[in-house]
Amino acid sequence: MATFSSGDTLSLKNLGTAVRTTDTGSGISLNALNASAGTIVSMSGYGIDSVDSITGFTYAVESTTETYTLATGITSLDSTSKVYFLQEGEDGRFEVYFGDGVLGKSVSDGNIITLEYIVTNKDESNGASTFTLADTIGGFSDVSISTSSNSQGGSEPQSKNSIRYNAPLQYSAQDRAVTTKDYESLVQTIYPNALSVSAYGGEDAETPEYGKVFISIKAASGSTLTTATKNDIVSQLKKYNVASVTPVVVDPETTSLVLTTTAKYDENATTKTRDTIKTDITDALTVYNTNNLQKFDGIFRYSKVVKTIDDADNSILSNITTLKMRKNFTPTLGSATTYNIYFRNAFYNPHSGHDATAGGILISTGFKITGNTNEMFLNDDGEGNVRMYYLSGTTKVYQNNTQGTIDYANGTVTLTSLNIASISNIRGSSSSVIELTTTPKSNDVVPVRDQIIEIDVANSTVTVEADTFAGGTADAGTTYTTTSSY
Repeated sequence: MATFSSGDTLSLKNLGTAVRTTDTGSGISLNALNASAGTIVSMSGYGIDSVDSITGFTYAVESTTETYTLATGITSLDSTSKVYFLQEGEDGRFEVYFGDGVLGKSVSDGNIITLEYIVTNKDESNGASTFTLADTIGGFSDVSISTSSNSQGGSEPQSKNSIRYNAPLQYSAQDRAVTTKDYESLVQTIYPNALSVSAYGGEDAETPEYGKVFISIKAASGSTLTTATKNDIVSQLKKYNVASVTPVVVDPETTSLVLTTTAKYDENATTKTRDTIKTDITDALTVYNTNNLQKFDGIFRYSKVVKTIDDADNSILSNITTLKMRKNFTPTLGSATTYNIYFRNAFYNPHSGHDATAGGILISTGFKITGNTNEMFLNDDGEGNVRMYYLSGTTKVYQNNTQGTIDYANGTVTLTSLNIASISNIRGSSSSVIELTTTPKSNDVVPVRDQIIEIDVANSTVTVEADTFAGGTADAGTTYTTTSSY
């Protein structure tokens, strides 16, 4: 590591806000305070605080200027590589250092180092869509600004747990992308706003595509990645690729779980109302959703969720919770199209023809088809066929008994040649998607490849009842009722 000797000059140029320097005894701390830049200091090392992005170094030698860029690896470096290194110290500050003349070009005594950096507000600007001109551009102020996409990519510093998890993966990648874990690790470095990353080979996709690796990214802030962001990630991955593998960034697929919970509580053990306990349960499910799900490795573990509900308040004695899986798809209007909807978890079908009269285990929201004014719905016959029907009063009238197929073992619904003219409202609001809801075979639901599991807390149903047995009412031992688990 190169060090700076007494007498070296460090010129600080802040591109965002004015800063002041503070001598901490072990380095120079740059704090986002209103003071003048350009302070000349003499220190042997520099620690940088509150700086979110180091954009580059300008390194002057004997009246010539050389630009040093951030090193992203070491395998391609030699003694002439004009790079600098950036790392976080134990105190959370950034540390900047140069090469030693073997890995990266070294600096000499007396050189003037100009550091350019930008101070940001982390994730506060994510989602910004309206921008105004703060200054002239080349002396011109008559400028029209249009937004191609909302701002995104800002994030909080990487957590210690994230560092512990990703550091071994980044070390094993060794600046090349061979395995899917290599791609996951590299994307975390290239795109710091990634909350979770999943990579898988094209040969493992539902429809195999050889020679490709698919990368799905769940952003820490914002929704899906823009096309420009995806293209930038793919471009930066090219130098790590081996052979003819093509990386492709795809959006995550979300499978929502809709819960129906009936919780019983001892009203003698609390002063809370039913509505307050219901709110406590909803809040507990929201926290569980954030901390344990909504990531590619977030498995819905039924027993953990049931315990979470029981632990929401000390007065809760028990709960019966059932779940449904829900996915949606966006149809192409006015065109006969085939749709494949992948739940990737087996459906409940204990025997052939299960619950055929009532409609099986598949339900859908409404839509209309070309040439018919009736509102259509979908269900299954328990034998692997998807049926399309409309209601005449309360009676189901089947328009097509073979509108598609349902693969109970693999959790796939296929709709064939479905020509949709319009989409019905969902829960009172206009919609551009059709929802499919099914019953899973297992109460534990596992994400596969680019799939993310989450609890749809807003549309789940929570009922809180006083437990008459615990309350000691007259009907406790005679008319006590339980809730079905099915």
